[in-house]
Amino acid sequence: MSKTMRAGAGGVTLVLTALLAMTGAALAQQTGGSEMGAVPPHDFWWLFNRYWWLLFPLGWAIGQLVKNILRHKRAQAALEVLQSYAAQGKEPPAELVAVLRQPEQVEARRNRIGGYRHYGWVPVFLFGALACGFALMAVFPPDKGIPVAVMPFVALLMAGLCIGNLVAMKAQQKDQERNPPQ
Repeated sequence: MSKTMRAGAGGVTLVLTALLAMTGAALAQQTGGSEMGAVPPHDFWWLFNRYWWLLFPLGWAIGQLVKNILRHKRAQAALEVLQSYAAQGKEPPAELVAVLRQPEQVEARRNRIGGYRHYGWVPVFLFGALACGFALMAVFPPDKGIPVAVMPFVALLMAGLCIGNLVAMKAQQKDQERNPPQ
């Protein structure tokens, strides 16, 4: 297992441990936490309704784990090809050696060629939809326990991210028109 793989797996383990600890602390706070083995008097729907947001960091952690595993497999395949070149006594291609030396830079260069075309309008619509959703939740609050200023603040933050992604996408399109990739 490579150092990158171990570091990524360690980070994922740390994130998962923190998520489980936060969920346990929140459940203990909700149920009073007086008995260690006590089962909360709530069902799965209550748990999902209260802690749905944990799906996002958990999804990110799983995505990073998959990304690290795929990067490791790609490096293993490149090493096998390099070993076959060495066994034949031939000089390996420069691009293969570059992938082995710095796979992140080669991958970043490959993604940068497409730029925002790689992601398209997804971040713009995602943050726009989130801004609309939080604005609606500011007008029609779902829970009386949420402070009044939280939802408009989050809606404004999401709208800013939407506008920022739109401006960055348009700026990159203009830059690509002025300086086409070679």
